Amino acid sequence: MTSKNKISKGRATKRALHYLLPLALGLVCLNSAALAATQISVQKIAAYEAMPESERVRLLITLAKAHQSDDAAELIQRFPLQGDHAANRTLFITGLIKADHGDLTGAAQNYRD
Repeated sequence: MTSKNKISKGRATKRALHYLLPLALGLVCLNSAALAATQISVQKIAAYEAMPESERVRLLITLAKAHQSDDAAELIQRFPLQGDHAANRTLFITGLIKADHGDLTGAAQNYRD
């Protein structure tokens, strides 16, 4: 192998590292952000479990109206409402969730049933 080939391979390696290193760092940052989002979700769930029923209902309504209806749907599915008016409250909140997803017919049908 000549010295010219060694120099070419060295430049190619440097060039590859020049382009791949920022990509690798970007992927590490994305994974860190995903981990942080998971931790926040766990904290939200813990706080939700500790809330009284009336605060849970208010939080679910707020989430649905703030276009975070996927979070509201997950919480209401994992931790169903209980108490005197649980069925009516669940119908109302699931209607808000359907409306937020753009299913206005489903939301209206939800309230009619």
